[in-house]
Amino acid sequence: MDTIKTNLLAFAIGLLFAACSGPITSRGDDMSSMPDAGAGDATLACTSSQECGADRVCAGQAGCTMAWFCVPRPACSQDLVPFCGCDGKTFSASSTCPGRPYKHLGVCGGCAPQQAKAVGMCDAVLGIFWDGITCTTLSGCRCEGQDCGHGFRSMAECEEAYRSCPRDLRPDGAPCSSGTQCQSGVCEGEGCGPDQARCVPRVRICTRDLVYFCGCDGMSFMASSSCPGRPFKHRGPC
Repeated sequence: MDTIKTNLLAFAIGLLFAACSGPITSRGDDMSSMPDAGAGDATLACTSSQECGADRVCAGQAGCTMAWFCVPRPACSQDLVPFCGCDGKTFSASSTCPGRPYKHLGVCGGCAPQQAKAVGMCDAVLGIFWDGITCTTLSGCRCEGQDCGHGFRSMAECEEAYRSCPRDLRPDGAPCSSGTQCQSGVCEGEGCGPDQARCVPRVRICTRDLVYFCGCDGMSFMASSSCPGRPFKHRGPC
């Protein structure tokens, strides 16, 4: 009798072990096939980095027809350069991590000059801006204009942003109305009407004095008496 009980108990234990071992093994296989938490973010389409996790960034190719995706955040550069967004508005971001789709590097508006003007006689470097013909360093006390927040940190970045812009401009000595028409980028002389000033070399001998001129915008400015650097209404303050 004891032998029968012993055999029945062993048989029951064997059935219980077989029943449990199968599901445990199967459940383990199912869990190992699940994707790692957050792995789905790598293929998550996005329109800005705000839609990605803290350790990911929205990235893709320039242009507004390709989808962008959340990817692991790289070591983004700490500079700020302008991009023309797909909404037609300029925004500033890291040159290596813009964080959202964009039309092209550089401000919106094609090859038109950036609206940024240095004010004051300070030596502070306000940034590098496209003046319609070339990239130039702006220095002064403060910057005025809608593009003041979209300056470049280096000449290389600025030149890359505008490298497709035409450079077939007027030579030195040709009549002009603004520096954007001249190969040198400098148009100066008395007269604010069409082509009343002249294109002059960017590098030239200038006196080191500072005198007042009345600018074509009605604002007084100070410059070398021999090299005002732009068209003006008349000598002396406005």
